[in-house]
Amino acid sequence: MARADGEWTLASYVFPRDASEVADVQAAAASVPGVQLTSIGLVNQELSRRFLPEFVKGLAIGSTVVVLMIVLTFRDWRLSLLALLPTALGLTWSAGLLALAGVELDLFAIFTVVTFVGIGIDYGIHMVHRYREHGRAELAVADLAPVIVVAGAITLAGYGTLVTSSYPPLQSMGAVSMVSVVTLVLSSVFVLPALLVREAE
Repeated sequence: MARADGEWTLASYVFPRDASEVADVQAAAASVPGVQLTSIGLVNQELSRRFLPEFVKGLAIGSTVVVLMIVLTFRDWRLSLLALLPTALGLTWSAGLLALAGVELDLFAIFTVVTFVGIGIDYGIHMVHRYREHGRAELAVADLAPVIVVAGAITLAGYGTLVTSSYPPLQSMGAVSMVSVVTLVLSSVFVLPALLVREAE
């Protein structure tokens, strides 16, 4: 209880045991003028409600900028699309595997996905750039496949340790990271080179 500017403010705690009691508390608080109800759960709900539209907007703007930069770099729509393919394919595989495993994406996991968008695009850009230098997909793969695998393993070792955390959001970040790294590496060193061979033909 505190007094400020001639008014008293009282803070009380309630401990609902299930969803129905939470609903009862919310209804009771809404029926009394001046009562403000808050909790970690309510804050997370509000964040979730506001986060998704802003996240989609930011991802769309960022992706557009990245695509434009890649197109300006390669000056070729086909090569630009090939550079983006490992990211799109790898994250699609990752989403499917996580869905099959029943892993739910919270805010932490979604932030992790954005990180791996950048990582996957790097793999594709380097592979296509080396292919354009050599003119042969085989040489590009021989040069970069080991590098991409080692880079992926290092990332996997770093992010993968999060699955051992006792904090569930960090566990979900670790799970998403491990699956995403593996699928991005596989799409970069197997699918993209095969498409580059066809491009050369």
